[in-house]
Amino acid sequence: MYDILELNKKLLPELKEVAKGMNIKRIESLRKQDLIYKILDQQAIDAAAIQDKKSKPKDSDKRGKKPERTK
Repeated sequence: MYDILELNKKLLPELKEVAKGMNIKRIESLRKQDLIYKILDQQAIDAAAIQDKKSKPKDSDKRGKKPERTK
């Protein structure tokens, strides 16, 4: 994960490589600062998606279990 200070130290071609690695689209026309914010936004989206996957219960745990009958 990159922070804004680390990204500001990079040159524009380096930032474009980082963005390509993160599958960010339409990076060729962006200015350096805009590209930095796109990278930071994408990192936040990716982190939220990973966190969301971890917090959801698995559907397979719910299947196959029948409720217990009471007498």
